Amino acid sequence: MVQIVNNLVALVVALILGVVYCWQVGLLGVALMVIVFIAIVVLAKFMDKYNDIAIKEDLSGQLSIEIVEQARTIQLLTREEHFCKLFDEKLDHALKLQKRSGPSEAINFAITMAFPYISDTVTYGFGISLIYYAHAAPDTVFA
Repeated sequence: MVQIVNNLVALVVALILGVVYCWQVGLLGVALMVIVFIAIVVLAKFMDKYNDIAIKEDLSGQLSIEIVEQARTIQLLTREEHFCKLFDEKLDHALKLQKRSGPSEAINFAITMAFPYISDTVTYGFGISLIYYAHAAPDTVFA
């Protein structure tokens, strides 16, 4: 929790300083942060939908207690093809739910890992163009 608060305070201070020193680059940084925040929230909602369904249908804790209590009955049931088929169907359904949330988790990871590099590239490029066209001084853009 301390790291989250620390990072949020550092982010807010960095954005405020960016706006104070060079408002064009600071506003670009704010816009990039808003875009990433919206993308992460949308992806999190999408992942949360499938993960909630998977958690509701997860009976592993209940099944493990039943297995310990009735080990002999479970051994007899596994010899029946019908019960093995039911067990396989439940496992396949849980796997499908996890596979549905997998791509959005991968996209979320890719965005969060690539964002510092993308934002640095965009803001430096914008800052250089401001300096080149004499809209800002170098000491204010790269303070």
